[in-house]
Amino acid sequence: MEPDDFNLAWQLLVELRKEILETQKIRAQVIGFKITFISTVIGLILASNTPIQLLTIPAFSA
Repeated sequence: MEPDDFNLAWQLLVELRKEILETQKIRAQVIGFKITFISTVIGLILASNTPIQLLTIPAFSA
């Protein structure tokens, strides 16, 4: 492999790694938001006098 080819391949791998790290960061933020949202909805449903059937809302969100 020529030096130019090697440098191009290396740069592509570096950029791919940056994309993977960014995707993992976004995924972790989405999971954190879902956990917070589901916990809040369950707390609100149980704290109020709403029908227990509304517990299906967090189940579909998960």
